[in-house]
Amino acid sequence: MSHRPNLSINSINSIIEPTTPPAAPASRSNLWEEKTPSATSAAPNNLLLPTFNLDSASSYNKNFGTNGLATSATGSTGFSPSLSHPTKIDKEYLLSINKVPLTQLRPQILSLAKDQYGCRFLQKKIDEHVVSNAQQRRANFDVIFSQVSPNMYELIIDPFGNYLVQKLIAYCSEQNITLILESLSYNLFQISINQHGTRALQKIIDAVSNKYQLTLIVNGLSPYIIELIKDLNGNHVIQKILNKYPADDCQFIYDSIIKDLLVVATHKHGCCVLQKCLNHVTTEQLSQFSARILTFEIFIKLINDQFGNYVLQYLISINSLPINRAVFNNFVRFGVSNLCKLKFSSNVVEKFLKNCFNNEPISDAFSCLKYDLCYQILISDLNKMINDPYGNYVVQTLIEVIVNANFKEPLMENVMVLLPLNYRQNMEPLQIQIIKKWFQNCKIVSSFGKRIQSKINVILNGSGLSRSSTSVSTNMNSDGEFIVNPDTFVPQSSRRSNSFNNSQNAQMPYVHHQRGFSYPQMVSQPQLNQPGFMQRPLYNSTNRYVAHNPEYILGEPYQDEGMLKPSLKYDAAQNISRFSGMQISNDTPFVGTTYYKPNSNQYQSAVQHGAQQWYVEK
Repeated sequence: MSHRPNLSINSINSIIEPTTPPAAPASRSNLWEEKTPSATSAAPNNLLLPTFNLDSASSYNKNFGTNGLATSATGSTGFSPSLSHPTKIDKEYLLSINKVPLTQLRPQILSLAKDQYGCRFLQKKIDEHVVSNAQQRRANFDVIFSQVSPNMYELIIDPFGNYLVQKLIAYCSEQNITLILESLSYNLFQISINQHGTRALQKIIDAVSNKYQLTLIVNGLSPYIIELIKDLNGNHVIQKILNKYPADDCQFIYDSIIKDLLVVATHKHGCCVLQKCLNHVTTEQLSQFSARILTFEIFIKLINDQFGNYVLQYLISINSLPINRAVFNNFVRFGVSNLCKLKFSSNVVEKFLKNCFNNEPISDAFSCLKYDLCYQILISDLNKMINDPYGNYVVQTLIEVIVNANFKEPLMENVMVLLPLNYRQNMEPLQIQIIKKWFQNCKIVSSFGKRIQSKINVILNGSGLSRSSTSVSTNMNSDGEFIVNPDTFVPQSSRRSNSFNNSQNAQMPYVHHQRGFSYPQMVSQPQLNQPGFMQRPLYNSTNRYVAHNPEYILGEPYQDEGMLKPSLKYDAAQNISRFSGMQISNDTPFVGTTYYKPNSNQYQSAVQHGAQQWYVEK
């Protein structure tokens, strides 16, 4: 087979491996007896054979004994046996030397280590599952290590040799590791970015056990920290150091990152390494990082970067109040409305809202930050934001987190700004009051806006705990109008409440909004306190009057019927009479709700859960 014509020197992969040269003539005459052939000799295929003389042939034969064993001088003491270099390493060759002591294979060990089968052969020599004798394994290790240590760099980046290095590390003493690092100290960068070398180097880092060894690593890697962080293989070496050593020992990495923070934070691998650094720092080091990251010139380049935004999100999740305040100040300086409508920065705004929501039961300051950001969003052009492909997600998050059921502190000034002026007279949940105030007249003109409309309607129709005395079914239409369904129950009772209700509201679960869980809005406690005519039935098909007076109604439940029994039923009836003019006698039948009886029907379940309602048939 001939080589391809016009082969470029750059096209190395296209070179065909040379074939085995033709065999020599069948003549049994000695090579040194042949005359030097010319180019026109009759040898097959014009093969040119090397010339020999008797002296060289004699010295050549002296180097070999029986069985092909080569001999080498060892001073004046004689010769030590060893095997000659194999022409080809294959399974047959390895089988032939399997029982040969490693001491006789010293010249071949490096070649074996860089061969697919030879590497496995050597690994088995120190494998406890193959060689059960610990002393024999240690002796084999000493032989192998002595032969490969001078060529460690060549071996560690080899596709097969690196596996032997990883195997050897498990047997290396502290002195062996030091010897390896000293021999590799000037090549640590090249090893780190090599797909084979990076694995073995990480094993070596795991085995480092003293300050001198760490110093060798630091000196070898310090000039190349940024290049390593950005490299597909090198970044794993940096992360290995972060995982192994305390934060103080990693300062050389932090210094390089802070110096070129923008380069690292906006890189695919760099942003991951930077997040790991933020999770592995002291308080002082965190201050150094945050001060640099939250510099406004850096902040505005990170917040809408496809990788940099993750760094800011991670910084927010650390739950440091000073850091979150600095982030909020940068939000306002940049423009909250603009951030909400950008692809990546909108994720940072959402993260900030959710993080404050999760932390406000712990700290009022986080609640203040949340409401301050909500206010900045709501005073912007809400019409554009709810119809924006990215802004609508921010608005959805705002609706979800604006009221926290786990945060029961008195209303702060920050949230009162979001509420209507007459919020104290309105028995609707704060969440719904805020929605109706700010989203009224918002126009739904896109599929993105319909997501907001759908979420709002779910909340209005009872997805959250409610104390509303308005409609069961209130919907926001595409023009931002809140429409009451005329077919739903609308009680016409007075909104007057008594001191009992005001003092006990905090203990009544259906009075407070809880995210994602609610009773229907029609059963607010203040409404049921006052008797009134119900236009539509609650409990059955009969129109009723409600009698609810805590002085009479509260009592122990029946043991057998599970109902609350008023102490003076007739006086409770007179309470109805005063409001309705209906004549009540001792024979007037009363109907009471069960103390607690879950029901799939939301209307019945809500009434039954009240457990304090008594009715008189009309």
